Amino acid sequence: MTMLDVQIEEHFIDFIQVNDQTGKGLTEALLAKLETLGLDINDCRGQGYDNGANMKGLRQGVQAHVLHLNPRAYFMPCGCQSLNLVLGDMAKSCPKAMTFFGIAQRVYATFAGSPNRWEILRNRVPYLTLKPLSETRWECRVESVKAICYQTSDIVDALLEVGAESKDPKTKSEANSLANETQDFELILSTVIWYDVLFAVNTVSKTLQSSDMQLDVALAQLDGLIDFIEKYRDNGFVSAKVAATDIALGMDIEPVLKSARRIKRKQDIYQNEYIPDAEQVYVTDYFLVIVDQALTALRTRFTEMQKFGQTFGFVFDVKKLRDMEEGELRRRCAGLSDALNTTEYQDVNTQDLFQELRILREMIPKEADTALKTLRFLKRIEGTFPNCEVALRLVLTVPVTVASGERSFSKLKLIKTYLRSTMSQDRLCRLALLSIEKDVTCRLRYDDLIAEFVAKKARKVKF
Repeated sequence: MTMLDVQIEEHFIDFIQVNDQTGKGLTEALLAKLETLGLDINDCRGQGYDNGANMKGLRQGVQAHVLHLNPRAYFMPCGCQSLNLVLGDMAKSCPKAMTFFGIAQRVYATFAGSPNRWEILRNRVPYLTLKPLSETRWECRVESVKAICYQTSDIVDALLEVGAESKDPKTKSEANSLANETQDFELILSTVIWYDVLFAVNTVSKTLQSSDMQLDVALAQLDGLIDFIEKYRDNGFVSAKVAATDIALGMDIEPVLKSARRIKRKQDIYQNEYIPDAEQVYVTDYFLVIVDQALTALRTRFTEMQKFGQTFGFVFDVKKLRDMEEGELRRRCAGLSDALNTTEYQDVNTQDLFQELRILREMIPKEADTALKTLRFLKRIEGTFPNCEVALRLVLTVPVTVASGERSFSKLKLIKTYLRSTMSQDRLCRLALLSIEKDVTCRLRYDDLIAEFVAKKARKVKF
Protein backbone atom coordinates (compact mmCIF):
# COMPACT_ATOMS: atom_id res chain seq x y z
CA MET A 1 0.00 0.00 0.00
CA THR A 2 1.48 3.34 -1.07
CA MET A 3 1.47 6.60 0.84
CA LEU A 4 -1.12 7.98 -1.62
CA ASP A 5 -3.46 5.07 -0.76
CA VAL A 6 -3.09 5.89 2.94
CA GLN A 7 -3.85 9.56 2.34
CA ILE A 8 -6.90 8.73 0.21
CA GLU A 9 -8.31 6.40 2.87
CA GLU A 10 -7.70 8.96 5.62
CA HIS A 11 -9.51 11.67 3.66
CA PHE A 12 -12.30 9.24 2.80
CA ILE A 13 -12.84 8.56 6.52
CA ASP A 14 -12.96 12.33 7.10
CA PHE A 15 -15.41 12.69 4.21
CA ILE A 16 -17.98 10.24 5.60
CA GLN A 17 -17.97 12.23 8.88
CA VAL A 18 -19.22 15.44 7.19
CA ASN A 19 -21.91 17.20 9.23
CA ASP A 20 -23.86 18.55 6.22
CA GLN A 21 -25.35 15.35 4.75
CA THR A 22 -27.21 17.05 1.88
CA GLY A 23 -26.15 16.32 -1.68
CA LYS A 24 -24.66 19.79 -2.11
CA GLY A 25 -22.82 19.70 1.21
CA LEU A 26 -21.34 16.25 0.53
CA THR A 27 -20.27 17.34 -2.94
CA GLU A 28 -18.49 20.41 -1.59
CA ALA A 29 -16.72 18.26 1.01
CA LEU A 30 -15.71 15.77 -1.69
CA LEU A 31 -14.26 18.51 -3.90
CA ALA A 32 -12.33 19.92 -0.94
CA LYS A 33 -10.79 16.51 -0.21
CA LEU A 34 -9.87 16.01 -3.87
CA GLU A 35 -8.18 19.42 -3.94
CA THR A 36 -6.24 18.52 -0.80
CA LEU A 37 -5.00 15.34 -2.49
CA GLY A 38 -4.15 17.22 -5.70
CA LEU A 39 -6.78 15.36 -7.77
CA ASP A 40 -8.90 16.95 -10.49
CA ILE A 41 -12.63 16.19 -10.68
CA ASN A 42 -12.36 16.29 -14.50
CA ASP A 43 -10.19 13.17 -14.35
CA CYS A 44 -13.02 11.22 -12.69
CA ARG A 45 -14.62 8.60 -14.97
CA GLY A 46 -16.74 6.65 -12.50
CA GLN A 47 -18.66 7.33 -9.29
CA GLY A 48 -20.50 4.83 -7.14
CA TYR A 49 -22.61 5.36 -4.01
CA ASP A 50 -25.35 3.64 -2.08
CA ASN A 51 -29.01 4.12 -2.98
CA GLY A 52 -29.65 6.94 -0.52
CA ALA A 53 -31.52 9.95 -1.88
CA ASN A 54 -28.74 12.37 -0.91
CA MET A 55 -26.24 10.29 -2.92
CA LYS A 56 -28.09 9.00 -6.00
CA GLY A 57 -30.73 11.73 -6.32
CA LEU A 58 -31.30 12.71 -9.95
CA ARG A 59 -31.49 16.45 -9.17
CA GLN A 60 -29.93 17.18 -5.77
CA GLY A 61 -27.85 14.07 -5.13
CA VAL A 62 -24.05 13.93 -5.11
CA GLN A 63 -24.01 12.08 -8.41
CA ALA A 64 -26.09 14.84 -10.05
CA HIS A 65 -23.75 17.58 -8.78
CA VAL A 66 -20.67 15.65 -9.91
CA LEU A 67 -22.19 14.99 -13.34
CA HIS A 68 -22.89 18.72 -13.65
CA LEU A 69 -19.18 19.37 -13.11
CA ASN A 70 -17.99 16.41 -15.19
CA PRO A 71 -20.51 14.70 -17.53
CA ARG A 72 -18.05 11.85 -18.14
CA ALA A 73 -18.07 10.69 -14.49
CA TYR A 74 -20.51 7.83 -14.99
CA PHE A 75 -22.67 7.01 -11.99
CA MET A 76 -23.23 3.41 -10.96
CA PRO A 77 -25.37 2.58 -7.89
CA CYS A 78 -24.01 -0.09 -5.58
CA GLY A 79 -24.91 -3.47 -7.07
CA CYS A 80 -25.01 -5.28 -3.73
CA GLN A 81 -27.28 -2.74 -2.10
CA SER A 82 -29.51 -2.74 -5.16
CA LEU A 83 -29.90 -6.50 -4.75
CA ASN A 84 -30.76 -5.95 -1.09
CA LEU A 85 -33.44 -3.46 -2.14
CA VAL A 86 -34.76 -6.05 -4.60
CA LEU A 87 -35.27 -8.41 -1.68
CA GLY A 88 -36.96 -5.61 0.26
CA ASP A 89 -39.35 -5.04 -2.62
CA MET A 90 -40.15 -8.74 -2.70
CA ALA A 91 -40.75 -8.89 1.06
CA LYS A 92 -43.31 -6.08 0.79
CA SER A 93 -44.96 -7.18 -2.45
CA CYS A 94 -48.03 -8.83 -0.89
CA PRO A 95 -49.64 -9.32 2.55
CA LYS A 96 -48.59 -12.97 2.80
CA ALA A 97 -44.94 -12.07 2.18
CA MET A 98 -45.02 -9.45 4.93
CA THR A 99 -46.74 -11.94 7.26
CA PHE A 100 -44.05 -14.55 6.56
CA PHE A 101 -41.16 -12.30 7.53
CA GLY A 102 -43.19 -11.01 10.47
CA ILE A 103 -43.41 -14.57 11.78
CA ALA A 104 -39.67 -15.07 11.23
CA GLN A 105 -38.91 -11.92 13.23
CA ARG A 106 -41.32 -12.95 16.01
CA VAL A 107 -39.62 -16.34 16.31
CA TYR A 108 -36.24 -14.67 16.74
CA ALA A 109 -37.59 -12.09 19.20
CA THR A 110 -39.21 -14.81 21.34
CA PHE A 111 -35.89 -16.57 21.93
CA ALA A 112 -33.69 -13.45 22.01
CA GLY A 113 -35.82 -11.79 24.69
CA SER A 114 -34.40 -13.94 27.48
CA PRO A 115 -31.10 -15.78 28.13
CA ASN A 116 -33.04 -18.81 29.37
CA ARG A 117 -35.08 -18.98 26.18
CA TRP A 118 -31.97 -18.54 24.06
CA GLU A 119 -30.36 -21.43 25.94
CA ILE A 120 -33.36 -23.59 25.09
CA LEU A 121 -32.91 -22.65 21.43
CA ARG A 122 -29.21 -23.51 21.51
CA ASN A 123 -29.92 -26.92 23.06
CA ARG A 124 -32.66 -27.74 20.57
CA VAL A 125 -31.09 -26.09 17.49
CA PRO A 126 -27.32 -26.68 17.72
CA TYR A 127 -26.33 -25.91 14.11
CA LEU A 128 -27.85 -22.82 12.48
CA THR A 129 -28.76 -19.89 14.76
CA LEU A 130 -31.77 -17.67 14.16
CA LYS A 131 -30.94 -14.19 12.84
CA PRO A 132 -32.87 -10.91 13.17
CA LEU A 133 -34.16 -9.08 10.14
CA SER A 134 -32.47 -5.86 9.10
CA GLU A 135 -32.90 -3.38 6.24
CA THR A 136 -29.16 -2.71 5.91
CA ARG A 137 -27.50 -6.11 6.37
CA TRP A 138 -27.41 -7.79 2.98
CA GLU A 139 -27.50 -11.40 4.22
CA CYS A 140 -29.99 -11.05 7.06
CA ARG A 141 -33.02 -12.47 5.26
CA VAL A 142 -31.32 -15.49 3.76
CA GLU A 143 -29.64 -16.39 7.07
CA SER A 144 -32.93 -16.07 8.94
CA VAL A 145 -34.89 -18.17 6.43
CA LYS A 146 -32.10 -20.75 6.16
CA ALA A 147 -32.21 -21.50 9.90
CA ILE A 148 -35.98 -22.05 9.77
CA CYS A 149 -35.94 -24.03 6.51
CA TYR A 150 -33.42 -26.64 7.64
CA GLN A 151 -34.51 -26.88 11.29
CA THR A 152 -38.28 -26.39 11.27
CA SER A 153 -38.95 -29.41 13.50
CA ASP A 154 -36.27 -28.43 16.05
CA ILE A 155 -37.54 -24.84 16.20
CA VAL A 156 -41.10 -26.07 16.82
CA ASP A 157 -39.84 -28.27 19.68
CA ALA A 158 -37.96 -25.30 21.14
CA LEU A 159 -41.09 -23.11 20.96
CA LEU A 160 -43.19 -25.78 22.64
CA GLU A 161 -40.61 -26.10 25.41
CA VAL A 162 -40.61 -22.33 25.95
CA GLY A 163 -44.41 -22.38 26.09
CA ALA A 164 -44.38 -25.19 28.62
CA GLU A 165 -41.72 -23.74 30.95
CA SER A 166 -42.47 -20.01 30.75
CA LYS A 167 -44.23 -18.38 33.72
CA ASP A 168 -45.11 -15.26 31.77
CA PRO A 169 -48.60 -15.52 30.18
CA LYS A 170 -47.62 -13.32 27.24
CA THR A 171 -44.49 -15.34 26.45
CA LYS A 172 -46.37 -18.62 26.86
CA SER A 173 -49.13 -17.50 24.51
CA GLU A 174 -46.66 -16.14 21.95
CA ALA A 175 -44.54 -19.31 21.93
CA ASN A 176 -47.55 -21.64 21.58
CA SER A 177 -49.03 -19.45 18.85
CA LEU A 178 -45.76 -19.44 16.88
CA ALA A 179 -45.46 -23.22 17.30
CA ASN A 180 -48.90 -23.67 15.72
CA GLU A 181 -48.15 -21.22 12.90
CA THR A 182 -44.79 -22.87 12.16
CA GLN A 183 -46.46 -26.27 11.81
CA ASP A 184 -48.68 -25.02 8.99
CA PHE A 185 -47.86 -26.50 5.56
CA GLU A 186 -48.25 -23.12 3.87
CA LEU A 187 -45.52 -21.62 6.04
CA ILE A 188 -43.22 -24.59 5.34
CA LEU A 189 -43.81 -24.21 1.58
CA SER A 190 -43.20 -20.46 1.79
CA THR A 191 -39.95 -21.08 3.66
CA VAL A 192 -38.66 -23.37 0.91
CA ILE A 193 -39.63 -20.92 -1.85
CA TRP A 194 -38.10 -17.93 -0.12
CA TYR A 195 -34.88 -19.81 0.61
CA ASP A 196 -34.51 -20.85 -3.06
CA VAL A 197 -34.89 -17.25 -4.27
CA LEU A 198 -32.86 -15.67 -1.46
CA PHE A 199 -30.00 -18.13 -1.89
CA ALA A 200 -29.74 -17.31 -5.61
CA VAL A 201 -29.74 -13.55 -4.98
CA ASN A 202 -27.26 -13.85 -2.10
CA THR A 203 -24.86 -15.91 -4.23
CA VAL A 204 -24.73 -13.15 -6.85
CA SER A 205 -24.43 -10.51 -4.13
CA LYS A 206 -21.36 -12.23 -2.66
CA THR A 207 -19.81 -12.46 -6.11
CA LEU A 208 -20.33 -8.74 -6.72
CA GLN A 209 -18.58 -7.92 -3.43
CA SER A 210 -15.27 -9.15 -4.81
CA SER A 211 -12.62 -6.42 -4.74
CA ASP A 212 -11.61 -7.16 -8.36
CA MET A 213 -15.15 -7.42 -9.74
CA GLN A 214 -15.47 -6.23 -13.34
CA LEU A 215 -18.51 -4.77 -15.03
CA ASP A 216 -18.76 -7.43 -17.72
CA VAL A 217 -18.67 -10.21 -15.13
CA ALA A 218 -21.28 -8.39 -13.04
CA LEU A 219 -23.61 -8.04 -16.03
CA ALA A 220 -23.20 -11.75 -16.81
CA GLN A 221 -24.02 -12.62 -13.18
CA LEU A 222 -27.16 -10.45 -13.22
CA ASP A 223 -28.30 -11.92 -16.54
CA GLY A 224 -27.82 -15.40 -15.09
CA LEU A 225 -29.84 -14.45 -12.01
CA ILE A 226 -32.70 -13.14 -14.14
CA ASP A 227 -32.65 -16.33 -16.23
CA PHE A 228 -32.76 -18.45 -13.06
CA ILE A 229 -35.76 -16.58 -11.65
CA GLU A 230 -37.57 -16.77 -14.99
CA LYS A 231 -37.11 -20.55 -15.03
CA TYR A 232 -38.05 -20.75 -11.36
CA ARG A 233 -41.27 -18.94 -12.19
CA ASP A 234 -42.22 -21.75 -14.56
CA ASN A 235 -41.24 -24.83 -12.56
CA GLY A 236 -40.09 -23.63 -9.14
CA PHE A 237 -43.41 -24.14 -7.38
CA VAL A 238 -43.50 -27.85 -8.23
CA SER A 239 -39.99 -28.52 -6.94
CA ALA A 240 -40.58 -26.39 -3.83
CA LYS A 241 -43.79 -28.29 -3.07
CA VAL A 242 -41.93 -31.62 -3.26
CA ALA A 243 -39.27 -30.40 -0.81
CA ALA A 244 -41.89 -28.91 1.53
CA THR A 245 -43.89 -32.15 1.45
CA ASP A 246 -40.84 -34.12 2.63
CA ILE A 247 -40.36 -31.70 5.53
CA ALA A 248 -44.06 -31.80 6.45
CA LEU A 249 -44.26 -35.61 6.40
CA GLY A 250 -41.20 -35.76 8.65
CA MET A 251 -43.12 -33.59 11.15
CA ASP A 252 -46.39 -35.57 10.77
CA ILE A 253 -48.07 -32.59 9.11
CA GLU A 254 -50.58 -33.09 6.33
CA PRO A 255 -49.04 -31.55 3.15
CA VAL A 256 -52.19 -29.77 2.06
CA LEU A 257 -52.80 -26.07 1.52
CA LYS A 258 -55.91 -24.90 3.33
CA SER A 259 -58.42 -22.45 1.92
CA ALA A 260 -58.59 -19.08 3.60
CA ARG A 261 -61.61 -18.38 5.70
CA ARG A 262 -64.21 -16.25 3.93
CA ILE A 263 -65.80 -13.24 5.57
CA LYS A 264 -69.45 -13.93 6.32
CA ARG A 265 -71.98 -11.21 5.60
CA LYS A 266 -75.45 -10.69 7.00
CA GLN A 267 -76.95 -10.80 3.52
CA ASP A 268 -74.93 -13.53 1.88
CA ILE A 269 -75.73 -13.45 -1.81
CA TYR A 270 -72.64 -15.46 -2.77
CA GLN A 271 -73.85 -18.90 -1.74
CA ASN A 272 -73.28 -20.35 -5.21
CA GLU A 273 -70.07 -18.44 -5.84
CA TYR A 274 -67.14 -20.42 -7.24
CA ILE A 275 -64.49 -21.09 -4.60
CA PRO A 276 -61.06 -21.42 -6.24
CA ASP A 277 -58.63 -24.14 -5.27
CA ALA A 278 -56.33 -23.22 -2.36
CA GLU A 279 -53.22 -24.18 -4.31
CA GLN A 280 -54.28 -22.06 -7.27
CA VAL A 281 -54.88 -19.08 -4.99
CA TYR A 282 -51.45 -19.59 -3.39
CA VAL A 283 -49.70 -19.68 -6.78
CA THR A 284 -51.46 -16.64 -8.26
CA ASP A 285 -51.67 -14.43 -5.15
CA TYR A 286 -48.35 -15.28 -3.52
CA PHE A 287 -45.79 -17.28 -5.53
CA LEU A 288 -46.16 -15.46 -8.85
CA VAL A 289 -46.41 -12.09 -7.10
CA ILE A 290 -43.04 -12.32 -5.34
CA VAL A 291 -41.28 -13.85 -8.36
CA ASP A 292 -42.65 -11.23 -10.76
CA GLN A 293 -41.70 -8.50 -8.29
CA ALA A 294 -38.15 -9.88 -8.23
CA LEU A 295 -37.92 -9.80 -12.03
CA THR A 296 -39.34 -6.28 -12.22
CA ALA A 297 -37.03 -4.94 -9.50
CA LEU A 298 -33.95 -6.56 -11.06
CA ARG A 299 -34.67 -4.92 -14.41
CA THR A 300 -35.46 -1.46 -13.01
CA ARG A 301 -32.80 -1.13 -10.29
CA PHE A 302 -29.95 -2.03 -12.64
CA THR A 303 -30.94 0.32 -15.45
CA GLU A 304 -27.74 2.37 -15.22
CA MET A 305 -25.55 -0.74 -15.36
CA GLN A 306 -27.45 -2.09 -18.35
CA LYS A 307 -27.22 1.24 -20.18
CA PHE A 308 -23.50 1.37 -19.55
CA GLY A 309 -23.22 -2.19 -20.83
CA GLN A 310 -25.04 -1.21 -24.02
CA THR A 311 -22.56 1.62 -24.62
CA PHE A 312 -19.35 -0.20 -23.66
CA GLY A 313 -20.48 -3.80 -24.09
CA PHE A 314 -18.94 -4.36 -27.50
CA VAL A 315 -15.51 -3.47 -26.09
CA PHE A 316 -15.35 -6.06 -23.31
CA ASP A 317 -17.44 -8.78 -24.98
CA VAL A 318 -14.79 -10.36 -27.17
CA LYS A 319 -17.17 -12.88 -28.72
CA LYS A 320 -19.57 -10.19 -29.93
CA LEU A 321 -16.64 -8.07 -31.08
CA ARG A 322 -15.32 -10.84 -33.32
CA ASP A 323 -18.72 -11.55 -34.91
CA MET A 324 -19.78 -7.91 -35.33
CA GLU A 325 -20.17 -6.51 -38.84
CA GLU A 326 -18.06 -3.50 -39.76
CA GLY A 327 -21.07 -1.21 -40.14
CA GLU A 328 -22.32 -2.10 -36.67
CA LEU A 329 -18.81 -1.76 -35.26
CA ARG A 330 -18.45 1.73 -36.75
CA ARG A 331 -21.81 2.75 -35.27
CA ARG A 332 -20.83 1.44 -31.83
CA CYS A 333 -17.51 3.26 -31.94
CA ALA A 334 -19.30 6.51 -32.78
CA GLY A 335 -21.68 6.03 -29.85
CA LEU A 336 -18.79 5.32 -27.48
CA SER A 337 -16.91 8.38 -28.74
CA ASP A 338 -19.96 10.58 -28.16
CA ALA A 339 -20.23 9.27 -24.59
CA LEU A 340 -16.57 9.89 -23.76
CA ASN A 341 -15.79 13.08 -25.65
CA THR A 342 -16.89 16.65 -24.96
CA THR A 343 -16.12 19.97 -26.56
CA GLU A 344 -13.24 20.50 -24.12
CA TYR A 345 -11.94 16.97 -23.52
CA GLN A 346 -11.44 13.99 -25.81
CA ASP A 347 -10.64 10.49 -24.58
CA VAL A 348 -10.76 8.52 -27.84
CA ASN A 349 -10.80 9.22 -31.57
CA THR A 350 -13.75 7.61 -33.36
CA GLN A 351 -11.98 6.67 -36.58
CA ASP A 352 -8.82 5.48 -34.84
CA LEU A 353 -10.84 3.39 -32.38
CA PHE A 354 -12.71 1.76 -35.25
CA GLN A 355 -9.51 0.91 -37.11
CA GLU A 356 -7.83 -0.44 -33.99
CA LEU A 357 -10.78 -2.68 -33.09
CA ARG A 358 -10.89 -4.10 -36.62
CA ILE A 359 -7.36 -5.35 -36.14
CA LEU A 360 -7.46 -6.11 -32.42
CA ARG A 361 -10.42 -8.51 -32.63
CA GLU A 362 -8.35 -10.76 -34.86
CA MET A 363 -5.37 -10.71 -32.50
CA ILE A 364 -6.97 -11.21 -29.08
CA PRO A 365 -6.05 -14.65 -27.70
CA LYS A 366 -8.86 -17.04 -26.82
CA GLU A 367 -8.03 -16.98 -23.11
CA ALA A 368 -8.59 -13.18 -22.98
CA ASP A 369 -12.34 -13.52 -22.41
CA THR A 370 -12.75 -10.55 -20.02
CA ALA A 371 -11.96 -6.85 -20.18
CA LEU A 372 -9.17 -7.17 -17.62
CA LYS A 373 -7.45 -10.00 -19.51
CA THR A 374 -7.76 -8.06 -22.75
CA LEU A 375 -6.20 -4.99 -21.13
CA ARG A 376 -3.32 -7.11 -19.81
CA PHE A 377 -2.78 -8.36 -23.34
CA LEU A 378 -2.64 -4.76 -24.59
CA LYS A 379 -0.16 -3.88 -21.84
CA ARG A 380 2.25 -6.48 -23.22
CA ILE A 381 2.17 -4.70 -26.60
CA GLU A 382 1.98 -1.24 -25.05
CA GLY A 383 1.37 1.66 -27.40
CA THR A 384 0.00 -0.36 -30.32
CA PHE A 385 -3.72 0.19 -29.63
CA PRO A 386 -3.93 3.39 -27.54
CA ASN A 387 -7.64 4.10 -28.07
CA CYS A 388 -8.65 0.53 -27.23
CA GLU A 389 -6.51 0.66 -24.12
CA VAL A 390 -8.16 3.90 -22.98
CA ALA A 391 -11.66 2.47 -23.58
CA LEU A 392 -10.90 -0.69 -21.58
CA ARG A 393 -9.35 1.30 -18.75
CA LEU A 394 -12.50 3.39 -18.52
CA VAL A 395 -14.67 0.26 -18.46
CA LEU A 396 -12.65 -1.10 -15.56
CA THR A 397 -12.74 2.25 -13.74
CA VAL A 398 -16.51 2.41 -13.32
CA PRO A 399 -17.33 0.87 -9.89
CA VAL A 400 -19.71 -2.09 -9.62
CA THR A 401 -20.24 -1.95 -5.86
CA VAL A 402 -19.24 0.17 -2.86
CA ALA A 403 -18.97 -2.75 -0.47
CA SER A 404 -15.58 -1.51 0.77
CA GLY A 405 -17.10 1.85 1.69
CA GLU A 406 -19.98 0.17 3.51
CA ARG A 407 -17.47 -1.87 5.50
CA SER A 408 -15.75 1.37 6.48
CA PHE A 409 -19.00 2.59 8.01
CA SER A 410 -19.25 -0.67 9.96
CA LYS A 411 -15.69 -0.30 11.22
CA LEU A 412 -16.35 3.24 12.43
CA LYS A 413 -19.34 2.02 14.44
CA LEU A 414 -17.17 -0.64 16.07
CA ILE A 415 -14.35 1.79 16.85
CA LYS A 416 -16.22 4.91 17.93
CA THR A 417 -18.81 3.68 20.43
CA TYR A 418 -20.79 5.76 22.92
CA LEU A 419 -18.04 5.05 25.47
CA ARG A 420 -15.48 6.71 23.19
CA SER A 421 -17.45 9.83 22.35
CA THR A 422 -14.50 12.13 23.08
CA MET A 423 -12.19 10.46 20.57
CA SER A 424 -10.46 13.02 18.34
CA GLN A 425 -10.88 12.92 14.57
CA ASP A 426 -7.18 12.29 14.01
CA ARG A 427 -7.12 9.28 16.32
CA LEU A 428 -10.34 7.93 14.79
CA CYS A 429 -8.83 8.10 11.30
CA ARG A 430 -5.70 6.25 12.42
CA LEU A 431 -7.62 3.50 14.21
CA ALA A 432 -10.04 3.11 11.30
CA LEU A 433 -7.15 2.85 8.86
CA LEU A 434 -5.51 0.11 10.98
CA SER A 435 -8.80 -1.75 11.15
CA ILE A 436 -9.61 -1.45 7.44
CA GLU A 437 -6.10 -2.48 6.37
CA LYS A 438 -5.86 -5.31 8.88
CA ASP A 439 -3.98 -7.51 6.39
CA VAL A 440 -1.14 -4.99 6.30
CA THR A 441 -1.39 -4.37 10.05
CA CYS A 442 -0.95 -8.06 10.85
CA ARG A 443 2.32 -8.14 8.92
CA LEU A 444 3.87 -5.31 10.93
CA ARG A 445 6.71 -6.17 13.31
CA TYR A 446 5.59 -4.83 16.65
CA ASP A 447 8.99 -5.26 18.31
CA ASP A 448 10.58 -2.75 15.96
CA LEU A 449 7.67 -0.32 16.39
CA ILE A 450 7.83 -0.58 20.19
CA ALA A 451 11.59 -0.06 20.19
CA GLU A 452 11.23 3.01 17.96
CA PHE A 453 8.46 4.40 20.15
CA VAL A 454 10.50 3.86 23.33
CA ALA A 455 13.53 5.54 21.78
CA LYS A 456 11.49 8.64 20.92
CA LYS A 457 9.63 8.83 24.23
CA ALA A 458 12.40 7.80 26.61
CA ARG A 459 12.62 10.09 29.66
CA LYS A 460 15.86 8.79 31.14
CA VAL A 461 19.19 9.81 29.67
CA LYS A 462 22.07 7.38 29.88
CA PHE A 463 25.50 8.93 30.75
